[in-house]
Amino acid sequence: AVMYMGTDPPLNVVAGFEGKELNYEEMDEEHRRLLGIIREATSENKVEPTDKVVLRAQIPTQLDSGAGSREEDMEDGEIGGPGGGSKSTQGAREKRRSLTVRIFASYTGTGTIENVQVSVKAPRPL
Repeated sequence: AVMYMGTDPPLNVVAGFEGKELNYEEMDEEHRRLLGIIREATSENKVEPTDKVVLRAQIPTQLDSGAGSREEDMEDGEIGGPGGGSKSTQGAREKRRSLTVRIFASYTGTGTIENVQVSVKAPRPL
C-alpha cells in the first residue's frame, strides 16, 4: 500500500492471489468462440433480408395537358380554388397548375403485408 504522511491507512486492503487454478483450455475455448462471433459481426458478406418493399415514383417532366392554361373560378387571393382555404398575398385571379405523379409499391418476400400507407407532402408551387 502507498501512504502519504498525515493520512490514515486504507481500510480495505486488496487481497492477494487466492491460489485458484487457471483453466487455460477453457479460456482458449472461450477465446475462440468470441473470435467467431466477432468475425461474423464484421464480415463483409452480410446476408440481405429476404423481404423488401420497393417504392418507385414516375414523375413527368411537364405539367398535365391543359394545366396552366385555364383560369379557375377562384376568389381573390385564394389558392387551390373554392374550399382551398389558404390565402395569397398576390390577390387577383391565379391559374391552376397540376402535375400527376404515379407511385408504384412492390413487395417481395415470404409473407404478406397489410395496412400499407403512403404519405406525400408536396411543397407549394413557385
